[in-house]
Amino acid sequence: MFSQLEALIANLEAEARAAYDDGNAVSLASFVDSFVARGLEEATRRAVEAKAEHQVWQAAQAELIAECADEGTEREFQALTTECGELRCGRVVERNFASPDDAARLRGAADAAMDGLYHQGGSTSMALDAATGLRLDDAVPGTFDLATTILERARDFVSSHFGAPRIYAAGGLITRLEAPPRQGPFQLNASHVYWKPHVDKANIAAYDYSALVYLSTHARDFQGGALEFFDGPNTRTLVHPEAGMLIAFSSGLDNLHRARRVTLGSRFVLALWFTLDPAHTFVDTSLGLNPGSR
Repeated sequence: MFSQLEALIANLEAEARAAYDDGNAVSLASFVDSFVARGLEEATRRAVEAKAEHQVWQAAQAELIAECADEGTEREFQALTTECGELRCGRVVERNFASPDDAARLRGAADAAMDGLYHQGGSTSMALDAATGLRLDDAVPGTFDLATTILERARDFVSSHFGAPRIYAAGGLITRLEAPPRQGPFQLNASHVYWKPHVDKANIAAYDYSALVYLSTHARDFQGGALEFFDGPNTRTLVHPEAGMLIAFSSGLDNLHRARRVTLGSRFVLALWFTLDPAHTFVDTSLGLNPGSR
């Protein structure tokens, strides 16, 4: 399996060969070596900048969490939109974004595909990549195409709603939260706490917008598990998931949130993240594919 570094080098080599001119004064090998060296230097610079940005977001997140009381007034979800420079921030819910049949199909495939995966406490996750696609399609043929179709539709929805004409998929996860947690040899940490407040951009600084597509329904499939936004020191905004519901929101400090602890049953969600920077578009190397060869 290709490491990320190996995939980057292979991609740069492919770009260099495509850019090489037969009339070039240097040999193809020298041209490729020089091109790759410059590409790695640029990637290193970006990585250093990303680490520094990540640390800034982590500090801001910690400060915001410290301001929030353990208890606060709860209110039901209300859509909101604010201006963030040239773009929009806020959050929005779209019920029935995915059909009940599609949500049930993807939920069933995900549940089966997670069999034999490592998990922490009640949380099990699979990246939305080609390796997961094999597991999903082995359980229910065609479900990986369904998941990627939902991703593309979610990207279009986010782009339209938030006025971001050019956004790029930055990653995705299918996550199951369940109670009681499964035990056995695949349990890594039975006491894992997944219900901590967080800011998505503090986890990955390239995230600009987040979208959650729920595959199960509160009170029918699980208890607890509400999506909770921290709107100020003493105010909570709650979303009770419904199968097929999409909630999209800007990924910054305006949307500190968490999934509350599931107390019974299984809660499934397809979580998606989008970036405004094409350099941070998700590249799938899960099966050792060379992205430069596509």
